[in-house]
Order: sequence, then C-alpha cells, then structure tokens
Amino acid sequence: EDVRGERDALSRQVTAECAARDALSKALTHTRAERDALSEQSAALAGERDALSQSVRAVGAERDALLERAEDLRGERDALRMQREALREDISGAAAERDTMSRQLAGMRVEGEVLLREKDALTSERDALSASLA
Repeated sequence: EDVRGERDALSRQVTAECAARDALSKALTHTRAERDALSEQSAALAGERDALSQSVRAVGAERDALLERAEDLRGERDALRMQREALREDISGAAAERDTMSRQLAGMRVEGEVLLREKDALTSERDALSASLA
C-alpha cells in the first residue's frame, strides 16, 4: 500500500512535470516564432533604412547640384548686370556724341548759310562790276 501510494505520488509528479515541460516547450516555440517575426521586421526596417539612406544621399546630391546651379546663375546674373551697365554707358556715350554732332551740324548749317549769303553778295558785286565795266 505504501509503495502504491508512493508510486501514485511519483506518477502525479511525473505527469505534472511533463505538463510543465509541455507548457515550457509551447512557450519556447511561441518565443521562437516571436523572435523570427521580430527578425523579419528588423530586416524589413533595415531595408527601409537603407532605402531612406540612399534617398537622403540622392536628395543631398540633388541639393548640392541645385546650389551649384544657383551659384552659376548668380554669376551669370552679375555678368549680365555688368554688361547692362556697360551698354548703358555706351548708350550714354553715343547719345552725348550724337548731341555733339548735332550741334556741329547746326553750326555747319549756320556757316553754310553765311557762306551762301557771302557768295550771293560776291556774285552780286561781280555782276555789278561786270555791268559797270561793260
């Protein structure tokens, strides 16, 4: 009877330990599945991180190119401003030269009119002298 009681107690203990082992095995399997899922998520996140890093590098390169283009455009703008200023100076100089030539032309017209009057007077004087000699 004592042996039977001891055997039953041991049997219950073995059954309980087997149940505990089965529960631990299930928990371990569940933990492994969670670990595998987390590993997959981690790999996916690493892929996304790498893709974002490439995008950041591409955007940085594009920004650098745009900054360089902006600098080139500023240089072109400055060169065009200098050309515009030089053209303004040329136009101003040409206008001054035109004004000077207009004044010179007006003076020459006056001189021409004076010379024509002198010629007419000399012609009249010659004609009068010719008539008096005749």
